[in-house]
Amino acid sequence: MDKTALLLAALLLLPASATVSHARKVARAAVTNVPAANRVMGLPEGGNPFFCPPSPEDPDLRDKDKTLERVFPEWTPPPPAAVNDWRAELAALLAQGRRDRAASPAFLEALQCLLDRHADDNSTPPPPSDRLPFHPTFDGPGMPPGWSAVKPEVWRFGDGFATQFRSWADTRFVLSYDPGREWRDYSATFTVESDSWFTYPMRSSAVLYFRYRGVTDSFSLWLDSAGDLTLSSQEARGSRILARIPVESAVIRDGKPWTVTVRGDEIKVFHEGRCFLMASDPAHPRGTVGLEAVHIPARFSSLSVTAPRQSPFPTPKDIP
Repeated sequence: MDKTALLLAALLLLPASATVSHARKVARAAVTNVPAANRVMGLPEGGNPFFCPPSPEDPDLRDKDKTLERVFPEWTPPPPAAVNDWRAELAALLAQGRRDRAASPAFLEALQCLLDRHADDNSTPPPPSDRLPFHPTFDGPGMPPGWSAVKPEVWRFGDGFATQFRSWADTRFVLSYDPGREWRDYSATFTVESDSWFTYPMRSSAVLYFRYRGVTDSFSLWLDSAGDLTLSSQEARGSRILARIPVESAVIRDGKPWTVTVRGDEIKVFHEGRCFLMASDPAHPRGTVGLEAVHIPARFSSLSVTAPRQSPFPTPKDIP
């Protein structure tokens, strides 16, 4: 920008009462020293001497955003509360907002009124626990406390269901309960439903992981749409089958509860009171539970984890 243009810009930006000499000072300072130009024009250090703050009535939204940046400085919110308590989160937000003047007084007062109105609200869920029995509700709307997923974007929750609504090949989606990573002996019961069970050549499965500590460190029960029932061990080198039997595909798809009981190295699988599979393997001594659907969308519900069932291991005649 040449000196004439700088002078014209300065004249346009300065108030009408300013003199040409004053404008020349601004133009000269802008060429050599922006902070000096700011001081002449009464702008803050580091600002642009040729930026004119818009009036509050200016309809240009971009200029309004710039005005807000000048009114409310950049601000970092407080860290999340140690437990899942929305009142504690809001109280911390309010305290820091007041300290840093990060919002208008009217907004902060409205936040205080919200806290006061819900001071006696007991609807906040308890923090996640590693104690048994464990009965998650999946009432939604978001990821329940303590749960995580390899791909959380494919899961939704509500009405008692954990729903995996998308699936594609060679990808893991496991939803697992983190506080249960140290569980050892237990019985895990669940139900699964799908409107899209696929059979050969595109087979699909619903999976319960148990003693789960990661996608390469767990046992798993696979309910295959074609009628195979499989116990596997998931390991770094791949999947190792512990036991497998064919069953009617209607049994896989009937939506009734399945139970896996693990005690020490012993594993058994029940459906409607009958033992369908049993195996013994020491590979995974502890871990939580996880859910996943392969090649299908699926809805999981009625999950519970309790102390292991006390029924004896079946004799061969009890296995179909």
